[in-house]
Parts: sequence; structure tokens; C-alpha cells
Amino acid sequence: MLKWVCLFVMAVIVAACASSVQSTPISNNSTPKAVGLSSPVPLTTSATDTEVATPTPVMNAAPASSPASTEATIGSPNPQAEDPVQIVKEAATAMDELKSVHLKGWFSVTNGTETPVASPTPMTNGQPDLVLERSGLAVHTTSFGIESIQIDGVSYERSQDNPRWVKLSPLEVTPTAPLSALFLNDVINPKGKTLAQFEGTLCQVITAEKPGASKTDPPTNYKMWIGVSDHWVRRFEQTSDGQFGSSLAIVDFSDFNQPISITAPTDFVNAPVVPVGTRASLNGVALTVTAIHDNFKAVKPPSADSRYLAADVTIENVGKTPLTAVYFKVVDDNGNSYQDASVAGVRTPNLTGILPGARVQGTVVFEVPASRTIKALVESEELFGSAGIEVQLSP
Repeated sequence: MLKWVCLFVMAVIVAACASSVQSTPISNNSTPKAVGLSSPVPLTTSATDTEVATPTPVMNAAPASSPASTEATIGSPNPQAEDPVQIVKEAATAMDELKSVHLKGWFSVTNGTETPVASPTPMTNGQPDLVLERSGLAVHTTSFGIESIQIDGVSYERSQDNPRWVKLSPLEVTPTAPLSALFLNDVINPKGKTLAQFEGTLCQVITAEKPGASKTDPPTNYKMWIGVSDHWVRRFEQTSDGQFGSSLAIVDFSDFNQPISITAPTDFVNAPVVPVGTRASLNGVALTVTAIHDNFKAVKPPSADSRYLAADVTIENVGKTPLTAVYFKVVDDNGNSYQDASVAGVRTPNLTGILPGARVQGTVVFEVPASRTIKALVESEELFGSAGIEVQLSP
């Protein structure tokens, strides 16, 4: 359940973590600059697996108030309201023209026994599930215990369990996209001419529905509060009723075009990038991929237009504390990633609760499109993290 909920929210919200208002690629020898600063931040370091003696604490998001709606209807409908289709287009333009913005996100899910969808609550410790700042070419986010910075096309990540910064390989840098592509592209046939106050701003409340395609892709309802005078989106809600229950994701936007300074970390290690057969270690995990089996044959064949790719792996806990879990994914030549799959007849290693000094061996299998070239296998100790060992599978 939690994994499905997290995936749902990540699709709606966390994609924005790597989105920037205006993004241009840089060459490999370019130096990322700190947004709002006149001098560049040096990024000189060398790849190492030496533990940092005194890691910097992960920045925690500020406590969030309840995201319950503050809507106060002023007429329904209101003749002064704009055409819903037109105001959504204007909102897309206005959001894409922002120089900086602050986001906070929440979600909730119900299956008949959990917290009602109408009362979403933060995931842990009274903190919002996501706090994100965008400024110029930079993005800083804290979500699901993972803190990330992306600046001028270079990404860094750390977590509560692994609090030192890791510079991700270029393969792990999520392509950028404008805000409108992340929040407004699926808004089809918008409706609504109700005017309402949202946190002191007069807004037009817009609703829309996206038809479902299957049980795993149910109908989705959208609701948003768009500022009447500036067309900035103050709140975006997404609700859905699927086979796992009812879910609600909320994103609040604030601090429009306010000064935000985001700087690149100067104390970090590079994520190891190694070929098959080479042992590498990071954050207390040592990994060796001993063999790759493309078009792997299993008892149950893959779905149409897909194939299995299998990797023989050895995982060692070279740290001082147990490894809660280790996750694997592969990335194709188009930047798409695929999590490992459960395949009948394959001896999959137990990747949870690995004790210090322990070694685990086995085969992990991925179902991937038949037409795609798989570029790399990536290990991580965080389900939604990217800071891990990368094993190159093709040039």
C-alpha cells in the first residue's frame, strides 16, 4: 500500500523536484553556480568510499499546518469569472514564467479503515511530505526523508540514514520540465466559475476529470485555486478512487518570485560508476554485479513487447549498522527506469535487514521493453532515492 501511495504522489509532485523554470544543459567541465551569488561554488572532489567523520545533518522541512481547504465561496457561479479553459491556459503561462516559488505537498489514502481522504495529514512527524524551492536554474527539495539539490543540471542527494552528500551520475539526473507540464497537462475540459478566497487571495476554483484507462489507472479528479489577478496556482489537488483505495495529493504554492538562494554542496562524494565485475562501495554497501543475462528465460514469459534482463549480484554490508533494505533498478537509453520484478523460479536475494559483515548473493530480474537498450543498473538504499552505485551495462 505505502509503495503504491508513494508512487502516486511521486508522479504528481516529486517530478517537480528536478524541474526548473529555465534549464540549459552544461558541459561536463562547467562549474555550477549558486543561485543568487556572484561567485561560482567550486565542486572539486574525488570519488571515494571513505566515511565522512562528521556528516552535516539533513535539513528537515519546517512543520506544516493542516492543508485543509481555506475556500470561502463568493457566489457560485460568479459572472465576473473567466472562461475556465482560458484561465487554465493563462495559469500555465504564468507558472512557467516564475523565477522562484516554494511548494509544500501532502497526501493521504483510505481503504475504509484509514484516515478519511477529506483530512490529509503529513506522512511523518508533523512535517510535510515535500518541501521544494525553485530559483532560476536550481531546485532544493526534501521529500520522504531524502534531500536533493539540482543546480545547472548537476544533482546531489543525501538522506536521513546516509547524511553525506552524493553527487549523482549524469544518468541519474532527472530531465527538467516546466511547471505547467507537471501540474496542468492532464487538466482536460476544465470547469468552474466559482470565486473563492484562498489564504487571502481571490481565486477562481477550477475542476476537471481525467477518464481512467484501467483498474490500475482509475479516473482522476483535479481541483485548483487560480489567482484572479496574477493567474498563479495557489493550490492543486488530485483525487482518485482505485483498486487500492481512495487517494488525495495536495500541492500548495507560495512565495512567488521571492528571493531564494540555493547553493551546490562543496563537501560530497561522487556516486561510483563501474563496469560489470568490479566491486564498488558507498554508504556502507558494497556491490558486485558478476554477470548480466539479457533476454533471460523464466518459467513465466514476459508480457508482450517486453523481455527479461537478469543480473547476478553480490551485496555486502561493510558498514556498522544493519541495512534496512537495498533496491535495484535499471535505466534505459531514454532515461526511463524499471524496478526489479518478482519472477517465478528465480532465486531472488533477501535484500532486507542485512547485518554488518553479512554477504547476500542472488539474481535480480527486470522486465524491460524489448526495443530499449539498458544503459545501467543502479543500487540504492532508498526506494525513491538515486544516490547509489551505478553499474554500466552498455556504452
